[in-house]
Amino acid sequence: MLDLSNVFGMDLSNLSAFRIQIAEAQTSIQKLYRLRRVIDGKIGDLKELVRANANFLPDDERAAELLALEMCKVPENITEAVKITLFIARARKEALTPVQIKEQAEQRGFDFSGYTNPMASVHSILKRMRDAESPEVTFDEETGTYTYTRARPSLDVSDDWVYSKLNSMAWFQLVKRDEEKANEIAVDTMTQFLAELDSKVRRAKKPKDGE
Repeated sequence: MLDLSNVFGMDLSNLSAFRIQIAEAQTSIQKLYRLRRVIDGKIGDLKELVRANANFLPDDERAAELLALEMCKVPENITEAVKITLFIARARKEALTPVQIKEQAEQRGFDFSGYTNPMASVHSILKRMRDAESPEVTFDEETGTYTYTRARPSLDVSDDWVYSKLNSMAWFQLVKRDEEKANEIAVDTMTQFLAELDSKVRRAKKPKDGE
């Protein structure tokens, strides 16, 4: 759904101001597109570096690193950092203590500075993973270490592009198998989208009470 909040805030009674704001927005969009191309280029270069270096790792660890690179998002919170760290450690045939989990997550670039008590958070996350209906880790009481038990990181740490790619693949399969049905869905979706957009624009133009 389009975010028209900036458009709604425009003074539609003053066309000059309206055009100025459009021009300013277009200029900002162009700058952001250029910046995104630079950032995407750097991300692509770094991904190639990871792939190249992963080729020198043992097979299991290489596969885990490539899966994490392609499917897992960069950890945005401590739970994601713990899960991905444990996933990679298992490929190395390593079981980790909570302290080692934190250290290895830091080595992979996760910043714990925003957490008042990172170790308490790590312990809490591990307890939830251990006590889950389908446990995500096993715990060795003798060594105090945890091992990840899932075949791959759980869906809550998957990158959004994975879902977009799956949706795209599903759509193309539908087009190939039933083009008439796909066209019908596309037309219905576009009609609904345009109707919702038109309704928002009309509400934005509607004079406020007292005007």
